[in-house]
Amino acid sequence: MLDKSMSGAGGRRALPTARDLVAWVVNELPRANLHAWLRRFDELLEFNPHCQPQVNEHYFISLERDLRATHTKASRDQARGKRDVRIRTAADGMKRDMLLLVMANGKRMADCTGTEMGAFGKGFERIAEAVGPDKRVGEVLREEDVRRLMVPRRGK
Repeated sequence: MLDKSMSGAGGRRALPTARDLVAWVVNELPRANLHAWLRRFDELLEFNPHCQPQVNEHYFISLERDLRATHTKASRDQARGKRDVRIRTAADGMKRDMLLLVMANGKRMADCTGTEMGAFGKGFERIAEAVGPDKRVGEVLREEDVRRLMVPRRGK
């Protein structure tokens, strides 16, 4: 079977390539596993040492591609980490500046009236009560006041 793939131009016998050896192994052992194929390929490679440079080249190219893919993934992960830091920094800023928090109505908390704050649910009722129905949060409360009111009282 190997001889059929080795006929060159003008009927001369050409030396088999590493690809020919792989094709021969797979055709010879179609139901074998990878380890059996590799053992047989190694046996054929001993009798066809001229294929070794091809095998080395293919192996090197394969590893180099894998290395590039790993490096690219590491770069992506590093960029993703930087993005996560930016997100955490923004979140920390929001923790510091509650009055700048954009509420569900699209306004900053500082610009919302007490009535609007009460409409956001139970967590904002205490702020709504402290501000009153018609005044704006930023006019009545400081950052510390908002934080104190956002923290639920113990026992409630």
